Parts: sequence; C-alpha cells; structure tokens
Amino acid sequence: MPEPLRKPSEASPFEAVVWVPPGFDAGIELAGLSLLLRAVLCLQEAGAQRVWLSGDGAVAPPNDPRIRVPVARGEPADGAALWLRADTTCHRALPARLAAVAGRRAEGALLRAGDADGLWWAPAGRHAALRDALAAQQPAPHEASEPLRREEFLLPVRDARERALAYRAHLKSLIKPTSGLMEKLYMRPLSQHLTRLFVPTPVTPNQMSVVTLGFALWAAYLVSLPEQGAVVAGGLMHIWMRVVDCIDGELARLRYQASRFGQWLDSVGDGVGMAAFIAGVTVHVSRQAPELVPIGVTGVLAWCVVQAMQYTTALGGGGDGNFQHIEWGHRSKTPTALERAAGHLELLFRIDVISTVYGLLVAFGLSVELLWLHLSIAAPAALYFIAQAVKLRRARVG
Repeated sequence: MPEPLRKPSEASPFEAVVWVPPGFDAGIELAGLSLLLRAVLCLQEAGAQRVWLSGDGAVAPPNDPRIRVPVARGEPADGAALWLRADTTCHRALPARLAAVAGRRAEGALLRAGDADGLWWAPAGRHAALRDALAAQQPAPHEASEPLRREEFLLPVRDARERALAYRAHLKSLIKPTSGLMEKLYMRPLSQHLTRLFVPTPVTPNQMSVVTLGFALWAAYLVSLPEQGAVVAGGLMHIWMRVVDCIDGELARLRYQASRFGQWLDSVGDGVGMAAFIAGVTVHVSRQAPELVPIGVTGVLAWCVVQAMQYTTALGGGGDGNFQHIEWGHRSKTPTALERAAGHLELLFRIDVISTVYGLLVAFGLSVELLWLHLSIAAPAALYFIAQAVKLRRARVG
C-alpha cells in the first residue's frame, strides 16, 4: 500500500486524543468519512504517534487501512497531546500548525485553536483538567489561543445543518494557496461539484488520475485530425481535462487517501498529457505546413526535458511527485536576479494557465501560433530547470 504523505510537525513527539461526547453517533459521515475516522486521520496526519479515544461516548476504535498509528480508548499517561472533539471538524492543516506553534513556546501553556472549544494542545499534566471541563460541559481551560488563519476553520458538526456548512468549508479549503490563476477562477469551482458526486462512490484518486490521462490522450488525438471540428473539440477537451485533473487531489485530501504513488501518477500524467497534446497539434499543422514540424518536435522535446529535470530532482531529494515541494531557486530565501524573475513568471506559466491558453488557441484555429508560443516557453524553461537541477544536485553533494 502506498505510503501516506505527511508533513512532519515542528513539535516534539506527541500523542493525540479524540474526545467523544455522550450520545455521539459514530455512524454519521462528513465528506465520505465517519466523524470519528476523520478526526483520527486528521490527528495522524498532524504527526500524532498514537491516538486515544476519551470521553463518555461509547465508541469502538475505527478500523480502516488508512490508520497507521495505534488507536485505543484511554488517555496519555504523560507527555503533551493534541485534543480534538469528535463532534468538531477542522482544516486538515490546523492540528499540525497548532502542534508546531506549541512546540515553539517555551512556557508549555494549554493552547486553544481559535475562539471556540474544539481543538487544544495540552502539555503534560493538563489532560485531567481539560477532560473534566469537557465532561462537565463547561468551557475548557486554556492559557493562550492561537488565531486561525484566513483559510483555516474549526466548526461544530452536531446536526445536519452544521455538517452541511462544514462540508462546504472542506470543499473551499481544497483551493490551495499555491493554486494557479485559472484553477482559482474556474477549475476548482467546477471540479468541486464533480468531487461531491464521487465522494460517496468507491472511485479512488488514482483511478481519477488515470481517467484524466485518458482525457488528455483523447484530446491529443482529436487535435491531430485534419477536420477543424475535431480540432476544436480537442482544444476544449484539453481544457476540460484540466478540470477533471483537480478531482484526484480533492478526493485524496477529503478522504485522506494521498500517497507518493498518487503524486507521481498525477505529475507524470500531466507531463505526458501536455507532450501528447503538442505532438498532436504538430501532426495537424504538418499537413499544411510541413516546414513547422521541427518547431513542434523541438517544443515537445523541450517540454520533456523540463519534466525530466523535475522528476530527477524530486527523486534525488527523496521527495514525492509534487514539484511544488522542491526547493527551486525561485522559491528560496535568497534567489538570484534570474531566479527572482522566474518566480514572478511562475504563476503566469503554471499548467492551469498554459492548458487554458493552449486549448483556446487550438479551438480558435491558431495551431501554428501555438507551436511558436510553446517553443518560446518550453525552450527557456528547459535551460532554466537544467541549471536548477545541476545547482540542487551540487548542493546535496556538498
């Protein structure tokens, strides 16, 4: 089974507690997972080494292959712990951030997330006070509060209305800060409606990645045909493919099904799909302007070089298939002038923007212009990422 993705917390090793209130219904689901399972997986992803189930609610530990830490009834004997109410849900990154904030505090205070009782960091010796307050349905004690960031949320899910609001908050959180312009403008808003349809089904994120690749290759085939109607359909299909491409990651984050294999499958599919699309456009253009074939072929090769540099750099660093996690120079704290310029251009030339522009150019009969545009983007990008790959490799060896 693929290893799950987890960003380690800055806090020292800790355990976690899911507090289960009286009358809690363990069968209620939110976004495809039971509330209890969602709480356990959220704390596991935050870096908890063990999860305890505490409180008066009579529930058994959930049994799910995604759980890779011990889960049992009880409470930590000592040491710090994250506490999360089972009838509360939060942004998936919030528990890890709270643990990291607590790890940087020297005083070891009982720290609450936001202004509502739902998520706490409890240092050693404070578990009993927190448990007793929750059992008595009184405001939980705390010495400090960590304000929520704009994208974060901590919401109750005690009735159908609250769960509907929380579901919408989870869907909205799928629009990542690193999302490109077109992702935010129309891709994610459209894909979230599709994702809601797939959440209650057995369809997996990796299966959706394969479907996306199928759409990409279908679009490439259509734009290679001589009929203009097929080319228009292929251009629009290429844009629609990018909407579908959002679903695999959204399902993975909603259901805690992310894996390194899934990241690689998604990234490789993106690279193959774009290379196939440019190759298809080259075939179409070659019928009327064979002299432009070298332009198209060079553009495809340059794109393959960009992808190869990203793949080898990610593998060399032992990372996953998410190229956003690579410490490229344009994301470093001290970029050179060239790297700073590349950073400014990054959002403009993200795959979501490129796919939208390329699809529209083909649909409007501007296939020749597309080949020249692609070469002007891919060739400098290939040279830049070759230099970046060499720089990062030298840094690792040194």
